[in-house]
Amino acid sequence: MKKISAAFDGLKFSESTLAYSIALSKAAKAVLSGVFLESFLYHSYRLEGIIGKEGALQAKIKQHMREDKKIREHSHKLFEAACKKAKLMYSIHCDLGITMLEVIRESVYSDLMIVNNNDTFSTVEQPKPSLFIYELLSESKCPLLIVPKKYHKIENIIILYDGRPRAVNAIKMFHHLFPLMKNLPIEVISVSAVNKQSENPDKELMDEFIQCHYPQANTVELMGEPKELILNHIKHANLGSLIVMGANQRSWVSRFFNPSFAENVLENVNIPVFIVNS
Repeated sequence: MKKISAAFDGLKFSESTLAYSIALSKAAKAVLSGVFLESFLYHSYRLEGIIGKEGALQAKIKQHMREDKKIREHSHKLFEAACKKAKLMYSIHCDLGITMLEVIRESVYSDLMIVNNNDTFSTVEQPKPSLFIYELLSESKCPLLIVPKKYHKIENIIILYDGRPRAVNAIKMFHHLFPLMKNLPIEVISVSAVNKQSENPDKELMDEFIQCHYPQANTVELMGEPKELILNHIKHANLGSLIVMGANQRSWVSRFFNPSFAENVLENVNIPVFIVNS
């Protein structure tokens, strides 16, 4: 049996993360772990918004903390009720610590970590992908599924192949987790850069590999600048698509100043992205 973990912000509970987690756990026949990241550094309020006299300030903070606790408990109940309705085996982890450290620790013991592309675990608004996602991409110890704000049933799979082992590894991991998705329409996209040999030296091996795992897949070969062509192609994908891709494992600082293709994809699409770092 597999274990899928879903990371939740208990103060801003994501219905789409819940929906994707339930659907994919049923498809994989997996145990679903709801990971509620409840850092002591993160609250629904800002101190500058409740500043007053010392006694009044302490009373306001205690009141807000009680309200936060109720909101988080309600999020736990929503998750539990959904799992029971779906008849899934589940667990609830309330991780009280530094958010990133806790989610990385959970990823060590998970086959897949699901997280929402819009989650920040902060009161400060951030563009997507957030700093939280940037760091998780470089530090996660298991494959990630980054999901959008709204849920759509998965109806087809888009595999991005760049001729490198990391892409093949992502396909292996995805097939291991969701073998029955081979029955969905599958598109394998590869790109050859202009002025370079159009034939990938491992093309025959890759074709054989895809034939073994996804015999009905449709292969699309594009010629030109890889990032631009792929982004233009997947921008027009229907909302029921899911992208499978490999990525380089780099530090979050490196990713922040020099965004990788994975971040470009997350910034430009509103569909789930399955990412494996290597």
